[in-house]
Amino acid sequence: MKNFLIFGPPGSGKGTYSKVLAEKLNLEHLSTGDIIRDEIKKDTEFGRMAKGLIDAGNFVPDKHIIQIVVEKLTKMENKDGFVLDGFPRTVQQAKFIDKFLFERRTPIKALLNLRVSKPILFERISKRAKIEGRPDDADNKVIHARLNKYENETLPVLNYFETRGKIININSDQSIDDAINEILGKIEDIT
Repeated sequence: MKNFLIFGPPGSGKGTYSKVLAEKLNLEHLSTGDIIRDEIKKDTEFGRMAKGLIDAGNFVPDKHIIQIVVEKLTKMENKDGFVLDGFPRTVQQAKFIDKFLFERRTPIKALLNLRVSKPILFERISKRAKIEGRPDDADNKVIHARLNKYENETLPVLNYFETRGKIININSDQSIDDAINEILGKIEDIT
């Protein structure tokens, strides 16, 4: 199986690239952000709890996200693997998913690290707020809180996977087509 994690700050292109890769490589696309937004839209108990956290620029606690990811992965359709978008966001989540998949004999092939400059990042987040109507993308205070969370809690995930030799760096400042071609070219050697 070809299992990939797609990694980067909010607005780096994780969702966009994940969807394209899933289609091109016959992979399941699992987005924790989409799952959470769906729960918020349905106004479930989990959705209300998550909304309060997200609106303040915080992450949903590890135990809830891990539970969602395990549930989705165990129900995965017959695909050639998956692209996991928005997970892991903490070292605890990284250790969990690495062990969980190793025990299932479907290890992670690579973590695709989307590198993007701050001006492009803010431009994309602003555009996404207008197009998708996402309130978490419309408030500068929330955006800065999310980016600080990313830098303090999520970036250490790179160190965890780097020690395993599973990082592939991608220039996410370029066009979508160029970034997808770069990703496909770099993962061709490991699939």
